[in-house]
Amino acid sequence: MLLDKKPVSFPSVIALVGPSGSGKNELAKRLEKAGAGKIVHSYTTGTADGFHQRLSAEEFKNKKNDFVTVTVYAGNKYGILASDIAKMIEDGINPIVPLDIGGAIAMKRLFSTAILFCRSSREKMISNILEKSISNQEKMYRLLSLENEMKKEAEQIEKKVREDRSLDD
Repeated sequence: MLLDKKPVSFPSVIALVGPSGSGKNELAKRLEKAGAGKIVHSYTTGTADGFHQRLSAEEFKNKKNDFVTVTVYAGNKYGILASDIAKMIEDGINPIVPLDIGGAIAMKRLFSTAILFCRSSREKMISNILEKSISNQEKMYRLLSLENEMKKEAEQIEKKVREDRSLDD
């Protein structure tokens, strides 16, 4: 396990991790504006927006081996191409990537990655979800999954910390 970790160096992936509504995308925009790096756009079978480029289910399937990480959220698949990350790093740019903890851990196995945890109050996360320009169905799904996301993330962080400590002993 220890050998598959990449140390943080420049340039590095800036992985923004947190539940839906925690402010990952807003922080990504602020970091990009401040010149800390460039936002990496992911690919989705869902709706295209400022962070996600739409692919058909068939196109997504054809690229599945090219993604660093793939997740399913609200019934849609999301993935980040390893080649997009590698190109930015090759160009001396810090890739800024909002993702879930599983994606951040997968990213860290392939690239030098700094993981930043985004947190907001539960009330603020709910408000952020309700203000998103997404369908009511997707808002409902995000609200219903918020508690589960927070619990799952905490468990994965705790497990990763235990693994790292046991390997350092």
